[in-house]
Amino acid sequence: MRFQSLSDKRSPLPCTRGRGVGGEGVLPGQAVPPHPNPSPPEQGRGAFRLDSHQRLRPGLAALSVALLLTGCGKSASSPATTPSKGGAGAPAQMSLRRVIDRSRVQNDFRQLALYYANYSALQNRSPGKLDDLKADIERDMPKLYKAIEEGNYVVIWSLPHLSSEVVLAYEKEPDENGLRWVANGDGSVKRLNPEDFEKALKAK
Repeated sequence: MRFQSLSDKRSPLPCTRGRGVGGEGVLPGQAVPPHPNPSPPEQGRGAFRLDSHQRLRPGLAALSVALLLTGCGKSASSPATTPSKGGAGAPAQMSLRRVIDRSRVQNDFRQLALYYANYSALQNRSPGKLDDLKADIERDMPKLYKAIEEGNYVVIWSLPHLSSEVVLAYEKEPDENGLRWVANGDGSVKRLNPEDFEKALKAK
C-alpha cells in the first residue's frame, strides 16, 4: 500500500497577489477598485480643527445676533438730542429778529405819518380813531394796521396841529437799551431815550 505524504495532502494556498477586493483578479498595472464600504478616515489634527470650526459657527452666529440686538436696543432707547431754548444761538437769533423788527418800525412810522397828514389835509382835522384810517392802511399795509390794532404802536389821535415837536405815534415797549421809535407830526422818525421821550410827550 502506497501512502501519501503530508506534504502531498496540503491544499495549495490561494494566491492574493494581483487580487482586488472580493478576490477578483487584477492584472498588473491595472488600478485597484475602491472598497465598497470604505472605513472612515482617521481623525487627524486637521480634521479635528475643521469639525470644531463647523461646530463653533452656530455659536458665533448667535453671539453676533445678540450683539446686534443689544446695539439696536441702545440706539432706539437713547433720547433724541434737541437744541435747548437757551442755547448759544438763541441770543444771536433774538438780536437778528430785533434788528429786523426795528427797521420795519421805522418804515411803518413814516408811512403812518403820511396817512395821518393826508387825512388831516383832506378832512381839515386830524383822525380821531383807527377807523378813520382803516380803509387805506388795512388795504395797503396790513401789518401796520395789525400793529396799531394790537397796541404795539400807540397813535395819538385828534392832534390839534402837526409839527416836528409833536409826537404822533410811538412804540409801546422800548428795546433792550430803553430806546424807542417815535413818529413826529412833520413825518420825521427818531429814536428817543426815556428822558427825551417823556419830554416829547409833554410838548404841545
